[in-house]
Amino acid sequence: MKDFAEYLRQRRLSRGLTMQQLATALSVSPQFISLLESGHRRPSAPFLNRCASYFQDDPRFLRFLAQPFTPEQRRAVYESPSAPEYIPVTARSSRPAQDDEETLLLTLLTAADCDPATETPYHGEETPPFQPERAALQKGLIHEIQSAPDRFPNAATAWATFFDGYYTYRQGDIVGCLSRLREARSRVSSPSSGSSKWRLWLALYIGICEESQRNYREAVASYVEARRHATAGRDYDLLTATRWLEANARLQSGDTFGALDALDAACRDEAITPFGLMRCHSTLVFLRLSLHEYEQALDDATTAYQVLRSTSSGGTQDLRSRLLLGVEVGALTAHVARNRRDEAQTWSNRIRALRSRVEPEAGVDAMLALTSAELLLMSNRRVQARERVEEMLTTFTATDDFGKALIARARRFLIDLALETKDRNAAESLLSELTGGEPLTDPLLNAEYAVENALRAAAISGNGATLLQAENALVAAEERVPRLRQTALYRHLRERIRAARR
Repeated sequence: MKDFAEYLRQRRLSRGLTMQQLATALSVSPQFISLLESGHRRPSAPFLNRCASYFQDDPRFLRFLAQPFTPEQRRAVYESPSAPEYIPVTARSSRPAQDDEETLLLTLLTAADCDPATETPYHGEETPPFQPERAALQKGLIHEIQSAPDRFPNAATAWATFFDGYYTYRQGDIVGCLSRLREARSRVSSPSSGSSKWRLWLALYIGICEESQRNYREAVASYVEARRHATAGRDYDLLTATRWLEANARLQSGDTFGALDALDAACRDEAITPFGLMRCHSTLVFLRLSLHEYEQALDDATTAYQVLRSTSSGGTQDLRSRLLLGVEVGALTAHVARNRRDEAQTWSNRIRALRSRVEPEAGVDAMLALTSAELLLMSNRRVQARERVEEMLTTFTATDDFGKALIARARRFLIDLALETKDRNAAESLLSELTGGEPLTDPLLNAEYAVENALRAAAISGNGATLLQAENALVAAEERVPRLRQTALYRHLRERIRAARR
């Protein structure tokens, strides 16, 4: 028996009742009975109770049939040796369950429209709004397991604890989810306790919750742990996901090189999926740009572009389009930085065609406005370039270091235009806005931020002593992150200081 619609039709026909007769007995209209039997309406709790009383069936079984389960979930219940007592013997399958214990547990505990393995930020999809009533049976089972854990296998207790936290997460209670999952992890008696999948999902969602709470160091540690379990379980999709999520958490904490290493490792993995390639290379484009590694950024853009143009890459069309637009903006930015006007114009035309159909993310849109202004300036269209940047500054609000660096770059662009026209008052006003903010978290972005701001201050005041601030800022960044010396960003800033001294 697959659902309540089939149950109601079978019971009515077995009694030899017409729809009118059954409707009268249950105090509803014949039309309502017809809608129920066709599956176009769902029964209410009072109606289910009346049906159970009329047909002398267990109301819990009727509530089970009314749940929007998949056929696989119902099969798991019917075939399970430990199926709930309210499942009639006649409904149970005579064939023993073919799935292992863990598969059956996951089938029973996963509600419709829920999939913990594909609802991470890495997958980039908009998760459907959670409807608690659709998980009522699963929550009841979780409660039953947690109320009497001695009656159930250890695996059932472990998975019930995970899904208790997961459903709390889906309801938007990050703190509650984190508390439940941390407690579950603290109960693990040894590193080998629990299956690889359970430990993977547990560490993964602890990391997601830690990152949501801006506990980036803890998030990174959890993602690294999740990666070990993904490797052990050969879950290649989540292996890439853990590396991408680790990179994102490292970026938020200001560890650009750590993020770069995580993504490079993901891309070198022979088992990476096309979806993983497009996700990781799309992010690498912007990391390379922040380090002024423009040729490598273009290599990443080319790889991502080729994968994104293929429908076999996975993900929804909306996600692929948004990533594709970001990659095109990244490629445009790299060509403009290299003063390649013709190549930049080619990418600009591609962006214009896609931009009419896709709503870009705010940061990508801001970068497009700024890079377009720099392209206009290459054609000596200064007025239009200034207007483009001024509009970007009025509409864009920075929420992270990447956004703050874009705003700083936009204001420096306007300062340079003001200095060209010898409008010192405008330049000084812009500089005061530029230097009034807090330092950036990322030491590499902050190095460029501090050096370029000091260079503008020197250009406005004409005071060469101000250049010492630029030199000190670069030395401080180099001491904090020695690997900075190996980047094109470092060479660029060093040359900018030398040029200013000359």
